[in-house]
Amino acid sequence: MWYRILIYSLLLSLVLWLPKRCTAQVSEDTAYEANSIPLKDRFFFGGNVGFQFGDITAISLAPLVGFRITEAWQAGTVLSYTYYKENFPGYTYETNIIGGRLFTRYLIDIYNGLRIFPHGELLTNRFKQYNPFSGEEEPNWYTTFLLGGGVQFPIGGRGGLNMLALYDLDYNRDTSFEDSPWVFRVEVVF
Repeated sequence: MWYRILIYSLLLSLVLWLPKRCTAQVSEDTAYEANSIPLKDRFFFGGNVGFQFGDITAISLAPLVGFRITEAWQAGTVLSYTYYKENFPGYTYETNIIGGRLFTRYLIDIYNGLRIFPHGELLTNRFKQYNPFSGEEEPNWYTTFLLGGGVQFPIGGRGGLNMLALYDLDYNRDTSFEDSPWVFRVEVVF
């Protein structure tokens, strides 16, 4: 367990330190322009919704609030809710998953507003899980660190459509709701 905390701390430090090293290499004029952004314009909002129906039913809502630390470096939080239902032979598992995410990313302009970015986030979810020893459902927490990147397609002056591919560094097939350590996400920000 201690090695996971060490790895997560090192990765989070790297993700937070890298943008600072990159912005230290820009000219003073660019740094001044980034600091002249009014506070109200530094905040951005968005999120995503998800639907899945069939043997597994999942409906999720995840609003996002972020802050532009510089023109390119962003950090924020996401609150999430997911209704999850899975049908097994003779049994139906149903739960409400409530959680949150803390994220940071660094936007790199590619061409005409199109941007790519490295992205790191800490994810935690609370859900009920069946305990075969007690015969009851008990609260359980799932916390992990996701690392990856994405592409941002511009929408209007401030907005964008983000497509992310993230890897769950602590993936465990027995405790995760996902079939793979890869998490793909589409979100809108404005």
